Amino acid sequence: MTWLDLSLLALIAVCAALGAKRYLTGFVVGVGSLLLFRLLLGVFGGNRPLGLLFALLAGVLLGFLGRSLLPRRRGSALGAQALGAFGGGLLGLLGALTLATSLPLEYNARNEIVYPPQYLPESLRRAVSGSAFVDLGRDILLYPLLASAEPNASS
Repeated sequence: MTWLDLSLLALIAVCAALGAKRYLTGFVVGVGSLLLFRLLLGVFGGNRPLGLLFALLAGVLLGFLGRSLLPRRRGSALGAQALGAFGGGLLGLLGALTLATSLPLEYNARNEIVYPPQYLPESLRRAVSGSAFVDLGRDILLYPLLASAEPNASS
C-alpha cells in the first residue's frame, strides 16, 4: 500500500462522510452519478471540456433534485444517513477508479503495452507501481486484450 492508495481511500471516505451528512440527497447524487457516468463518458469522450461542463451541470441538477423531491426530516435518521453514505461511497469509488484508470498506456521497444507508464517522476512512479488501485485499473484496462489472448476454454 502506497501513499497513492491512502489518498484514494481518503477520497472514498470523505465522499461517504459527505454523503452521510446530506442524507438521501447524497444517495441520489451518488447513484445518479454512477448511472450518468457511462453516458457522459460515451457521449462526450472526445470533447473533455464539454463533458466536464455537462458533468458539473448534471451533479448540480442531481443535488437539487435530491434536495427538492425528497422529504426533509429533522433529527437523526440512521437509515437515510446510511443510504447517503452508500451513495457518497459510490461516488468516491467512481472517482478513485477513474483516477486509477486514467494513466496513459505506454508502448515499449517491442511494441508491448506497459501500464503504468515508466516516464513518470521517480516518487510518483514508485507510488503508482506499488498501488493496489492502479493494479485494479490495469486489470480493467487490459482485460479485453488479455481475454482475447487466452485460448477459448469451450473449444
